[in-house]
Amino acid sequence: MEAGAQRQNPLVPAAPKQTFDFEERLPRQEYLELRKAYIEGEQQAYQSFDSALITLSSAILGLSVTFTQAFVQNPQGTWLLFSGWTCLIGTLILTLTSFLTSQSAFRAQRENLDRMYRGESERKSAWDGVTAALNILCAVLFVTGIILIVLFGYNNLK
Repeated sequence: MEAGAQRQNPLVPAAPKQTFDFEERLPRQEYLELRKAYIEGEQQAYQSFDSALITLSSAILGLSVTFTQAFVQNPQGTWLLFSGWTCLIGTLILTLTSFLTSQSAFRAQRENLDRMYRGESERKSAWDGVTAALNILCAVLFVTGIILIVLFGYNNLK
């Protein structure tokens, strides 16, 4: 073996030595169409998530009120129930707020695209981050609200 030459492990295939040429891997038009489809899919997933949070929060609020009136004679730990309701109402309010911040995020992105098309520099927008934070907070409040209401129910059905 020559000095300085490395011996290749016969069980490990040699890495191909090639450079990536984007046009050979995926034509630009196909890339743009796929990218658009992924963005639309992501947007639909967010819409479904928001709709589910609104529907489930409203339904759980209604069911917990009905449950409390029908089955709980001397409620114990009402702070659990009220805290759960507060979390679910917070979920509804923040979900609706996220609709507005999402609109602002899309508007900012569209304006940036227009700027870049005109050869101007883009401006940073915090709306994407605000919307993402609201969505996470909504999920946390929703789960917390359910847990608190379930604990209230459990404590009052023993």
